[in-house]
Amino acid sequence: LQQVQILKLDLTDLRQVEQVAAQLERLPALHILVNNAGVATQFPHKLTQNGIETTFQANYLGHFLLTTRLLPLLQSSSPSRLVHLTSGAHRGAPVAGVPLSLEGINDKDAMGPYARYGAAKLANLIFSQEIDRRLGHLGVYSNAVHPGVVATEMLRLDNFEAMLGSFLGALAFQAAQLRNRLFAYGAQEAALNLLFCAAAPEVEVRTVHGKLIVPIATEHPPRHAQAFNEEFAIRLWEFSEKLITESLAKTKPWAVFVATCWLSAFRIKYLFPYTVDLILIGFILAWVVSVGAAVYARFRIPEPTWYTYLCFTLGLAVVTGPLCGHWIFSSLMQHYYRVGDLKVLSGVDVSNAQGDSMLDAGIVEFAKGNYLDEMRAWHFKHHVTYCVAPVVTNRTLGPVSGCNPRGTILSRI
Repeated sequence: LQQVQILKLDLTDLRQVEQVAAQLERLPALHILVNNAGVATQFPHKLTQNGIETTFQANYLGHFLLTTRLLPLLQSSSPSRLVHLTSGAHRGAPVAGVPLSLEGINDKDAMGPYARYGAAKLANLIFSQEIDRRLGHLGVYSNAVHPGVVATEMLRLDNFEAMLGSFLGALAFQAAQLRNRLFAYGAQEAALNLLFCAAAPEVEVRTVHGKLIVPIATEHPPRHAQAFNEEFAIRLWEFSEKLITESLAKTKPWAVFVATCWLSAFRIKYLFPYTVDLILIGFILAWVVSVGAAVYARFRIPEPTWYTYLCFTLGLAVVTGPLCGHWIFSSLMQHYYRVGDLKVLSGVDVSNAQGDSMLDAGIVEFAKGNYLDEMRAWHFKHHVTYCVAPVVTNRTLGPVSGCNPRGTILSRI
């Protein structure tokens, strides 16, 4: 038990899935991956923070991202097992299979609740079979499991009420509970199907891979035509990669651009220029690592193409962020910070202060009774030339209307 580690994973947050995958990639080996998590069709219809319909992302797309990131590790650890939780409900997916557009996935009127759930489970089944075609000969045993009807808390009263209303929802929930008591497997019995695919020696002895396994440990043909369509499996894979790429790439390059631009443009650059340069070098090195990861991924099976896309966009951000920040700093902010560093003189009385004592002053606060004599101002602002006026005081020697050098300081305004 001391070697058990628990990682929190929310499949409706692709960025968190990516972070967990990055932690798992550091493992020396990975022999078993069971994609068991899932949800019933969600009501009311809602999107995840990634802008993707919740049922589809939680049941399929989150698993797709986690699994494809870990495929190189599973392959290097072969023989290894990969188990995908599907459902007999996959036969209820639309005839065309899984919609291959974000609009089709998110359209709440395009599919009913059973078809929406079935589409996600069909995607799991097809994904399992496509991994087998790509990696089965390399010792990665990928199988999909239908656990049967299982008496768990996955079916909740609030979900039935959101779907059918309070009265009909309560009746449907009670009917589901009765069905569970009469016909459903218990959780421990249903888990045997998963455990067979994950750990039974027979899987390797009988070379069980690319199959649909139903209770208990029995091979069964899929019940949807698209499950036999290899071309559709490839298109689903490519669509899933594209969907993840677009979702993850929306904020990551922008975050790098904003960070590098901010570091290069404002006070931290003025106060700690060498530290900022080192941080920017760190960003560049991280981008170089992403280049290596993209090149490495291109030689793996399957190719996670979002590495290449993110490598390009991150490189663009690493270059343009500092350039934009440098322009802001040198053109706008540096002069402001330099003036701010000049000394501040307070309580200056022009009757006893000399102008040469204030040559390096950034801010001069004059004593009470000192004022700008606008009547004796001369010249005007023209391009970079400013008009000049004397600051005088009532305590100057001689008549106020005269110009006494001892009581006058010329001021740029």
